[in-house]
Amino acid sequence: MSIPYGLPNAWVSDGTREPQWIEIDFDRPQMVGSLVLTFDSNLNCEMWNLRHNKDFNVMPAVVRDYRVLYGERGRWKQLSNVTGNYQRVNRLAFDKIKTDRLRIEFGATNGSPNVHLFEARVY
Repeated sequence: MSIPYGLPNAWVSDGTREPQWIEIDFDRPQMVGSLVLTFDSNLNCEMWNLRHNKDFNVMPAVVRDYRVLYGERGRWKQLSNVTGNYQRVNRLAFDKIKTDRLRIEFGATNGSPNVHLFEARVY
């Protein structure tokens, strides 16, 4: 998922249900061995110094906890579970699987009520 230049370039959850999630549905089963997620780290925030007028050490919009699931025979199976993340870009590698869909369930951000996902690349 990546939106072309000139348009809003993010998926933002509505924050009203738990867990918040996004699903990637392929037209047909694909061999998948890695996933790259790019979260919002508020790069447009003015930062003279990270310690200047900030009461946090991690950007609140960055996703902290999430898990990745894949579809197999009509059921969801967990592929990866990430906790304590503070990085803008997450690269996940795993044994290749064959699936027709992936789901990313977001458990928590580092303070924002909504999840902001800029990009999801599946390889």
